[in-house]
Formats: sequence, structure tokens, C-alpha cells
Amino acid sequence: MRIRIVQSVFLVAALFLVSTLPATAQTASAGLAFLGDGGGAGIVADYANHFRTMSSGREVDWVADVSFNHKGESAFGFDASLNTLIAQAGVRVGGKAGDRATWHAQGAIGIAHQAVGGDLGGSCDLAGVDCSDNSVIFTPAGAVTYWFSTNKGVKGQLGIPIMFNGGDSTTRFDISFVWKMGQ
Repeated sequence: MRIRIVQSVFLVAALFLVSTLPATAQTASAGLAFLGDGGGAGIVADYANHFRTMSSGREVDWVADVSFNHKGESAFGFDASLNTLIAQAGVRVGGKAGDRATWHAQGAIGIAHQAVGGDLGGSCDLAGVDCSDNSVIFTPAGAVTYWFSTNKGVKGQLGIPIMFNGGDSTTRFDISFVWKMGQ
């Protein structure tokens, strides 16, 4: 129950942040994130601001991305969960992919915090053991956005988060509602 409250508060805060951004922002999005390798489902929000148009018509943006994923398991009256928070920033390059679609590729670097919860997390606390992990993370990603109006669309994005402490990598698929602002 506590995790659902945290997720709801995070989503409301992300939507509030997106709604208060200045009109010069290019795009903002919020949606669902699915983290591979048992990372679970969660929420994601990103914000991109245009800073250059290349001679080929491609656009270059800076981007900030935050996601929270939760995976819970229960067996024999024992609950365990894994919570993953990822915050990163980077550069996005994109262009048109037809009359109503755009594409982008991006690279972002940031931090990932993973923590064990549930009964297992309580056991860690009782034993005085830190059952969490922090890592620097790099995520290359690509996406396609379908624009159903001039400033609203739906984006599907696939990324490969790579953790630097051990070289582990996984996948993250996001499906988000996108807003264009400042037009």
C-alpha cells in the first residue's frame, strides 16, 4: 500500500513539474515504464528543450528523465519488493518520420538507486544491513512519437540502461503521453 502512495505522489509531482515549465520547452511527457530483468512496472516523466536545428532539419535537444519502478513478490506469507529510481540527463537528436510521426535517439547519464522492501527490507533493517545500491547509469534509447494533434502525441521508447558498477544492463520500455509546448 505504501508503494502505491509513493507512486501516486511521484506521478502528481511529475505532472505538476511538467505543468509549470516555461513556454520555451519543446516537449514533456509522462507515462508508464517497464523495466526488464525483474525491475517491474512504474512511471516515467521526461522534459526536452530544443537548443539547435541542424542544416539537415534534424533537431538537437537536451533532455531530463526520471522514472520509478516497483516489483513485488509474495510467497509463503513472505513479501519482498525491489524499487528502482532512475534520474538522468543527456542529449536527444530527432527528426520527422512521416506526416504525423517523429523519431528521436538519445543518450543520457545519471544515477540509479535500487532498494529492497517488504519483509526482506525489514530483515535488512533489523540486521543493520544496507540492502540498497546506487550506481551511475548510462542509457542509450530510441523512440517514435505519433502526433494525433499539433501539440499532443503518444510516444513509445526503448532504452538500454547500463549500470557502471558491474556493467549490468537491462531494458526499459516506456509508453508516454507527450505535450509540445511553446509553439
